[in-house]
Amino acid sequence: MEKVTAVPESPLVLDEYARRIRTDVDANLLRQEQLRGELRKLEEEHNVLLKLQQTLATGAEAIASARGGTGEAGELPKPPRAERQVPRRRGGKGRAGKGRLSGEASLIETVNALLQAQVEPRSVAEILGEVVAVRPATIQTVRNTLDRLVATSKAERTKQGRSVYYSAVGAAAGPQPTPAVDAQ
Repeated sequence: MEKVTAVPESPLVLDEYARRIRTDVDANLLRQEQLRGELRKLEEEHNVLLKLQQTLATGAEAIASARGGTGEAGELPKPPRAERQVPRRRGGKGRAGKGRLSGEASLIETVNALLQAQVEPRSVAEILGEVVAVRPATIQTVRNTLDRLVATSKAERTKQGRSVYYSAVGAAAGPQPTPAVDAQ
């Protein structure tokens, strides 16, 4: 029987194997440390979630016992109608007064003023950014408001590819120079 040697005879091959094994061991240790860090984070998140779950369960039980309710654990009973946050109409007819404070401009007035002030057409996202600086609004309400302005011919809609831009009527052309009139 022939003896099999596990060690190659060339020193260059041995050096190459040793270098590869060192880099593999270092990479393995680094990956282990990364995974330990991720595991610590997950354990911390788990502990926070457990505390929140206990707090919610305790709070739900306290609310249920205070109200004499028989709600299931984890289910909060509905507050009586008097305690619910019900938005109230602020007077006026229709929806005109809804959603704004007295003295505050309506969303349509705000968007129209922004369109009048701008020099070039703007996208809905750009207009939303300017509107949100003045008052709370969602992208859908701004879109609807812009569509309303277009329908009443107070704004123009321009499409460039898949993008839609809005500008005030007459503002898209920019300031017009006044022609000189001959005094003959």
